[in-house]
Amino acid sequence: MESTNDGSGSLLLEHSTPTLPTSILDKAGEPLRHEITKWDEGRYREIEELKNRTSQMEKTMKWWGDCTANWREKWGKVRAERNRAREQCKALQLKLDAVYKECNTLKY
Repeated sequence: MESTNDGSGSLLLEHSTPTLPTSILDKAGEPLRHEITKWDEGRYREIEELKNRTSQMEKTMKWWGDCTANWREKWGKVRAERNRAREQCKALQLKLDAVYKECNTLKY
């Protein structure tokens, strides 16, 4: 894959088609059969390796996505519980203030 600049500041990637290495061509420029097989095997191994790496990356991304979702769910519950506790605290504080006021009015 080669990169070129189109002048606009963006980088363009061009896919190059694979060509046979000159070392597997005979004097007439024809490919040697046993060498093509070796070359094809090398390309096949490379493609298989890329497939395996891609598959592993997809599994890793799914794992991180699941972890993120679990984290959000967990901390969403914690946040909701904290907010309920704050509301209960405010309600109890208001009741306590009301009781203090009532005590003060009963004293006098």
